[in-house]
Amino acid sequence: MKTNSKFKTLFILFILMLTACSKLEPPKSMLEDQLKKDHLPKYWSLSKFIVTTSENVGSKTEPIIKSRFEAKLISTEDLFKQVFQIDEHAIIEKIYDMGRQETLYGIVTSKYIAGQWNLEYKLENGSFLHEGVSISNFNKAVLKGSDKEKELFSKWEGVVAKEIERRRRLE
Repeated sequence: MKTNSKFKTLFILFILMLTACSKLEPPKSMLEDQLKKDHLPKYWSLSKFIVTTSENVGSKTEPIIKSRFEAKLISTEDLFKQVFQIDEHAIIEKIYDMGRQETLYGIVTSKYIAGQWNLEYKLENGSFLHEGVSISNFNKAVLKGSDKEKELFSKWEGVVAKEIERRRRLE
């Protein structure tokens, strides 16, 4: 009986090995790393990566794996966009608070070529990744609605009024 149970155990291990070897696809960690490297700005952090479904649309010899994924992201700092420019000052407004959570959806196509996986991402809703940037991306940033912005507008209005008056005198 002991020989029979050893045989069953070896047989089950053999079947599991065949199943594991027949599922040729890139490791999830590779998909995560490539997404971070190629598509996530430094102020977005990947908190969770889920492959919801995968399918080999190629063959066993030339695998092409299409994987649908969901990536849970968190902004690592406040994010801003420029709304106006006064001289060298960028007037900016905050669009995302630090810690904002978003879900990025997409499909990654993985092709096995010359012993390595080549990955191509199609992001379905990635526009939010580039809507805002770190405040450090702006030179002489001024927050919209701040006293500094009002001061700059007053100065600018004064310059424009003087120029209009100067042109009137020349007429």
